Amino acid sequence: MALVLCLSFFPVSAFADNGEEALPEEPAAEEVFAEEAPAEEPAEEPAEEPAEEPADEAQTYYTVQEGDTLRSIAKAFYGTIFKWRLVYEANYDSMKGVDMIYVGQELLIP
Repeated sequence: MALVLCLSFFPVSAFADNGEEALPEEPAAEEVFAEEAPAEEPAEEPAEEPAEEPADEAQTYYTVQEGDTLRSIAKAFYGTIFKWRLVYEANYDSMKGVDMIYVGQELLIP
């Protein structure tokens, strides 16, 4: 095994004999990196304007029931409790704080 490690330090051409053709030596790492052209930066595309919601599309509202939390509402609408922040951010102005909701409150479901 040590012999294999020692052989890896010698160029392949050093071992060519008996009429065998030697492989060309690889260029040094400095030469390879010097030849590479600098990467071109991709051209900036104009930013797309966000699509406006159609005015005739009805927004979804949910009336808070006893025992509801933002997480339970997110679970009911999105299938996961981890999207509770979407409901919170859509209703930020009508809430006093996180999970400060009350029975009968109308919440916008984004």
